[in-house]
Amino acid sequence: MCSEYPLLDKQVDLEDSTQTLYEELLKDSLHYFRFIQETLLIALDNSGKPVEVATDKNNPKVYAMISATRVFSVAKTSMDQTLRGYPVVALAMSRFLSELVQSCQYLVRHPGLIDGYFSDQLKLDRILKMAREEGNGPEVFGQFWGLQSRYSHASPDFLSLGLQFDENRMSSSLVIFNPELVRDVAYAILGALFIQYLIYRLVTKGDLEVEEELSERDEFIFDPENVRTFLGFSDLSDDFLEDVDSWIVQGGET
Repeated sequence: MCSEYPLLDKQVDLEDSTQTLYEELLKDSLHYFRFIQETLLIALDNSGKPVEVATDKNNPKVYAMISATRVFSVAKTSMDQTLRGYPVVALAMSRFLSELVQSCQYLVRHPGLIDGYFSDQLKLDRILKMAREEGNGPEVFGQFWGLQSRYSHASPDFLSLGLQFDENRMSSSLVIFNPELVRDVAYAILGALFIQYLIYRLVTKGDLEVEEELSERDEFIFDPENVRTFLGFSDLSDDFLEDVDSWIVQGGET
């Protein structure tokens, strides 16, 4: 029986084949991405036991938990779209991820500002500006910021990517075949998820029932070689990686 929408079915087949291609291209980083996803789910579920949260103001645990759930859902959705051949759409979503993670890492280090952010008295733009000026947060995805910005608006870059010309003829592809772009977008998404998981672990360390299970998984996630290889940051500083190892794996102070 023929489908009522044969062209849509053909497009879905193209997306499926594209996803197969890109999953093979990014298989190592995708394994790392999904491992972090699963680990974050373990942390958020906490064996079905809610994390104890005090009712005091400017509580970073509340903000870190809410942010972690949003980062998880947006990272998953944007990665899915990237693999199916829509990296330009995912670039705009990864820009949102960058903003969310950058503001989160700043606010959990300056918890006195959290309620001002929630009440909209302290605007996001101001938080991001302060975070950039301070320059102390774990900002491993900064190199993607300009690329993300170009494709977060209805700019010529956003509109023209994927166009093909042959003399006076033009075609515009729905699915984009650009392995380098897909790899860059995937790294941006993965970097945001990595940082958000780090933030959540720092803020809730010692409060989770699954601490031992998470510590075992952290040894893989925060292994310096894995971070450099799977995140695509071969030049990531030793100081940052040593801090991560101290904070998480060795139980150091935040």
